[in-house]
Amino acid sequence: MRSVSPERASGRGRRYSLQNIAYLRTVRALIGEGINHAGIKRIIELESAMANMAIKVAQLRIEVDALLFQNPSNGVAVRKKNPVIVYKDAPN
Repeated sequence: MRSVSPERASGRGRRYSLQNIAYLRTVRALIGEGINHAGIKRIIELESAMANMAIKVAQLRIEVDALLFQNPSNGVAVRKKNPVIVYKDAPN
């Protein structure tokens, strides 16, 4: 699991990034659901891997669309473009 290291603000206060806050909220929600630390670590790793794969799929779709546009072929149908959702906020 990754660590959360806040920056120090003047007056010795801690300043957390929005990414750190989102991460901590996710951990808190999973603990609230009764998931142990090992399970939380695995869930976060899998969610991160899924997000990375979604980004890669979107990049590959762009690349394929560009290749199809540059090299049109009668035997290949151009796919219907659907929006790609990489991350959707869960309701709080």
